[in-house]
Amino acid sequence: EQQHADSSADVNGSSSSSTSSQPDNAPGVPLQQQFPVILANEVMYELAHAQLVAAAIRHRLAHGGRALLCCELRDQAVFDMFRDSCRRWGLRYRALKVHAASADLGGIRGRERDYEGGFLLMAVDHAAAPAVDWHRDDFEAVV
Repeated sequence: EQQHADSSADVNGSSSSSTSSQPDNAPGVPLQQQFPVILANEVMYELAHAQLVAAAIRHRLAHGGRALLCCELRDQAVFDMFRDSCRRWGLRYRALKVHAASADLGGIRGRERDYEGGFLLMAVDHAAAPAVDWHRDDFEAVV
C-alpha cells in the first residue's frame, strides 16, 4: 500500500522510507492515518502517560473504531487521569477490573504482590461515533 511507501524525515532532516530495513528506525506512519482498532498493553505508568495515551487514541482512532487497553492496576490516579483525559478529548471510556486466576500467576512467582490490584481492561471509542461491534458487553461505564 501507498502508506508504507511514504517517506518521512528523521530528526536529522534526512529522508527515509517507512519500509527501511534499518533496524534503528521505526516504520513511519502518515500523520493523519487512523485505525479501526487500537490495542495497547501496559502503556501507562505515570500521570503524563495517561494524558499522552488518551491524546494518541483520539488522534489515531477512526470514527466508529475501538481501542482496547489492558494495564496492571498499580496507581488508581493514573487511570482516573486517563478516564478524565478521554472525556476531555470526546472519547467514551468504560472499564472492567480483571483479577488474574491463580493458575495464571505461575509466570510471576514471588511478585504476586505487585499484581494484587489486578488489571484494568479499558474500552475506548469516540463518544460521537461509538463502535458497535465490541467483543464483549460487560464493560462498566465509569462516572
